[in-house]
Amino acid sequence: MTEFSYIKYNDVIKATNNPKTKTITNFYKNNEFIEIFQKIFQFKKKDDLIICLNNWDENIKEEIEMGYLIKRIINKEIYEIKRLTLREMTTIINIGKYSIFKLNLIPEIALAFSLGVYFATFIFEPTSLSLTVEEIYDIIPKNKKIKYNYNKFQKLFIINGTSKEIIDILFSN
Repeated sequence: MTEFSYIKYNDVIKATNNPKTKTITNFYKNNEFIEIFQKIFQFKKKDDLIICLNNWDENIKEEIEMGYLIKRIINKEIYEIKRLTLREMTTIINIGKYSIFKLNLIPEIALAFSLGVYFATFIFEPTSLSLTVEEIYDIIPKNKKIKYNYNKFQKLFIINGTSKEIIDILFSN
C-alpha cells in the first residue's frame, strides 16, 4: 500500500510567506484550487473534476438561498460558505488523501466524501444549513454512480465519515 503524509497547516503558513502565494486569512472560491484538487484526488481529466465542483456549487447555492430566505444565515456567512480558506483547503486535502490512499475511492467519490464530511462538520453544523447525504452523492456524475451506488456511499459517509481517522484529520489543525 502506498504510504503518504498529511499536509500540515504550519507548512501552508510557511509557504504563504512567499508574496506570490495566497494569504492565509483570505477566502477563495474552489475553482481557484482546481489544479490542487485534480492532483490530490487524482482526476485524470480536469473536466470531470469541474463537473463535480459545479454540481457541488449548485447544491450549495440552493441551500444558501433557502437559508437566506428563512433568515438562518447572513451575507457574511454566505460569502464564507461559497469559499475556502487555506486552513479549510488543507483539511479537505488531507481527507482527500485519506480517501484515495486508505479507502481506495475513485476521484469523484473521494471528492464528494471529502467535501461532504468537511462541510457537514464545519459549515452546515454552525449555520443550521444542511445537505442530505443524497444531495452530496448527487454531485457525482451519473456514469460514476453506476460503479458506486447510493447505499454504498451512504454507508461510507456514515461509517467512515465518523471514524477516528477522519475525526483526527478534521480536528488536527
